[in-house]
Amino acid sequence: MHVSISDAGCGPQVLSIPAGPATFSVTNTGTASVLEYEIEQSGRIIGEVENVIPGIDRSFTLNLEPGAYIRYCPGGTLAATGTLNVTE
Repeated sequence: MHVSISDAGCGPQVLSIPAGPATFSVTNTGTASVLEYEIEQSGRIIGEVENVIPGIDRSFTLNLEPGAYIRYCPGGTLAATGTLNVTE
């Protein structure tokens, strides 16, 4: 799935996907202040990609169980966090 980081933070704000393997392809839409994309559960980072500079796409893959997760894009001004709902 394609997601993005911007000056605002994580995009889209809310994301729902089915359980199982998920590859997050992260695009930097032109920000120099937000360069990371993280997936967290229970306050712990379970997957991330760093140094996503403008013009470069990076990706990572997780095997996700059903539940609620937090997406975190450090430095975002409006949407530094977003939700990830994983369904059965």
